[in-house]
Amino acid sequence: MLIPLLASAGISVLAVIELAEKSPDLLFILLVVLVIVLAIALKNKINPLFWAGIGVGGAIVETACIQLSNGTWEYKKPELFNSIPKWLIPLWAIAGGLVIGIHNVLS
Repeated sequence: MLIPLLASAGISVLAVIELAEKSPDLLFILLVVLVIVLAIALKNKINPLFWAGIGVGGAIVETACIQLSNGTWEYKKPELFNSIPKWLIPLWAIAGGLVIGIHNVLS
């Protein structure tokens, strides 16, 4: 279970580094496809609703942190909530899946 999550995390990081400024729409599509593949592959171990919940929840918390931090950081092309890019939602879902995967392996 951990291998696909680690691979997806690595792919996600590389994709963000390469595509965040050049092609945010392609990055969004790539990350959504990756989340869907992981959700299908790991449906017996991680509830599919978890992926959507952690993605949206992570984005909301990050938006609150950005708004409350008085400009500590910002994204160049915010698309949602006037604070974050849309590709951050599937990226948070992948990060949450990785945390759950590591927890399951260690427990």
